[in-house]
Amino acid sequence: MTEQKTLTTTALSRLQALAQGNGLAPDAIKLIESKEAIYTLAGVLTMTPHSEIRTNAYNGRSKLKGVQVLPTFAAFDEAIAQNQKAFEKEESWVKEAVAELKKTKGYGWGQHESLLTWTDQTTTLVATENCPVCNGTGQHPCYHCQGLGFIVCPYCEGRGQELCYHCGGNGQDPANPSKPCPICNGTRYAPCRHCAQTGRLICHECQGKGFIPCDSCQGTGVITREAHITKGARLSFSLSSTSGLPSGLLRAVSRLGEANLPNGHADIALVPEDPEKPQKKTTLLLEAKIPYADIKIVINGKGAIIACAGKMGRLLGVPAFLDSALKEPRRALARAAHGAVPLQTTTRAMQDALKLALEGKTNPNNLRRIYPVGLSGATAKEIMDHMELALRVQTRQLRLTLAAFCLMASGGLFAFFFFSPLVTTLPAPTITVLKVALPVLVVGADWIVLSQAARWALKRKFSTLPLAATQSIGRTGHATLGLVVALYIALLLAVTVLRF
Repeated sequence: MTEQKTLTTTALSRLQALAQGNGLAPDAIKLIESKEAIYTLAGVLTMTPHSEIRTNAYNGRSKLKGVQVLPTFAAFDEAIAQNQKAFEKEESWVKEAVAELKKTKGYGWGQHESLLTWTDQTTTLVATENCPVCNGTGQHPCYHCQGLGFIVCPYCEGRGQELCYHCGGNGQDPANPSKPCPICNGTRYAPCRHCAQTGRLICHECQGKGFIPCDSCQGTGVITREAHITKGARLSFSLSSTSGLPSGLLRAVSRLGEANLPNGHADIALVPEDPEKPQKKTTLLLEAKIPYADIKIVINGKGAIIACAGKMGRLLGVPAFLDSALKEPRRALARAAHGAVPLQTTTRAMQDALKLALEGKTNPNNLRRIYPVGLSGATAKEIMDHMELALRVQTRQLRLTLAAFCLMASGGLFAFFFFSPLVTTLPAPTITVLKVALPVLVVGADWIVLSQAARWALKRKFSTLPLAATQSIGRTGHATLGLVVALYIALLLAVTVLRF
């Protein structure tokens, strides 16, 4: 009975904790009636033998030791198939699977079509064959010289002689046209300077060898395939009959997820086999004992029925009572977001939202993590959006002033760059680099100034709260950066037109 009361008390204390500081007194949440019990869910886990096979192929021979080596790839494939068949026929895999399941949390409860393996019984198969492209030689004839090791000299076309380089092939001495050329003696041809009169050049691809490493096996001559076969079992879980169980409990299990029940929500156990009702060896019976409570409560005068499920006390069906409790603070926050009133955080939820916004965590889900129940998603988004706008209002005046300063300072810097005679003395490559880098550097500097100014203003107002390293520059800041870029492009086009 103590455990049942504890579950109900836990649910009430959580709701009262959420209400505290948010416009509701703790006694605004009252218990009317509670029905609690520990229910048993029955499940069936079916196991089928399954081998997990990981294969890979690579060039060269295997360096593994103590593995089964097959002579051919055909024998390799056949050995894999035989290994699978032999494992499926063995009866010992059931005991091994149960032993592995006992090591896991929940004994496989909720595991739908998942794979259980035991890595201490992995079989490795290896097969190596000669490369079919090079037949195990690791080489093939050079594509460039067709395996000859040399190519025909392109300068003399294999003749070993070229037109005389001294007389240009006319046979006369350029210095004394009446006499024959001293190099070719009037024959018009001289020994080829490139191939030393051989008419051939060493192939630069194979360096005269006539062969190059095989592309298919990277010169190793062989290709190896490996297979790592790990014994395992495929698991298939299903709930047994759920008749007689509260519908709220079944909804809670569906919400939590069957596979998550072993994670602190329920106690899972193996059901001993009944000698009078023999079952298949590949089937295990499981049961999950999960506490559940149907609770009738009154929240601020309104009745509600909620559920509390699991050992961790997961609350379900809780109405969004904080939406109405925070109605006035939300209205004040909306006015602050439009600058009508100063920002004030009189409730705990608004203080939490302020802390998150100052840290840059403006996603509504961050607020929902603090208030997982009692606060609707739409209200959480409204609060975070308005809080972000309200903080921008706090820094608007300073950002406007600095935006005007950044715009004028950027324009002055751009004007100096385009019209100062000092800049024209720089080398052309330097000027080109500056034309690209200058707007990037200026825009980056302006963004830093605006962001840090906003952070400084918020730090002055909220000195005791942590702030993100950078703060939003708002539409004013983004518009300023856009104007800076537009000003730079306008000056660049104006200078280009004036020069032409």
